[in-house]
Amino acid sequence: RILILNHFIACMWYAIGAHGEETGVLTWVSVHEWTSVAHVYASAFHWSMTQFTPATQNLAPVTVHERVFATGVVLVALVTFSTFLGKMTSNMTQLLSMNARQYQRQVALRRFIAEYKIPSAVAQS
Repeated sequence: RILILNHFIACMWYAIGAHGEETGVLTWVSVHEWTSVAHVYASAFHWSMTQFTPATQNLAPVTVHERVFATGVVLVALVTFSTFLGKMTSNMTQLLSMNARQYQRQVALRRFIAEYKIPSAVAQS
């Protein structure tokens, strides 16, 4: 889901830069003299991904429109990343809780077997 969101953000980031370039305004697209659409898309996608992670890249907004869009993306990324991190923490806590319950049951079973001196042949079956 995050990759799809990043794809759309990359496309919008490119569209904002390309639109400004068409009107003669200096944008992030015109600052870099890329020759292929693939390189421009890869750079836009990379920029989008770095907004969601603590990674770095060398693309920066040049126009006010790019800066406003970048700020909005950072806010969306903050909420998305926080939600993702919260879900991961919740899942890890749930997993640890399940393991703790299983460990407690094993301890109780061993205590029961030892207390009532149940033969190991019966206990293993």
